[in-house]
Amino acid sequence: MVNESWDFGPASIDCGNTTWEDNKLVTIDDGYNVTAVVGPLECPT
Repeated sequence: MVNESWDFGPASIDCGNTTWEDNKLVTIDDGYNVTAVVGPLECPT
């Protein structure tokens, strides 16, 4: 997910019934290239 860009809205997920792994919150440049990883994007339980 791109940091500070919620074009598709927040995810509404039941974390206990969903596999949520290897997701990262990133920043991108004007060409949509990842420029930095802000941190992990975890599904809180």
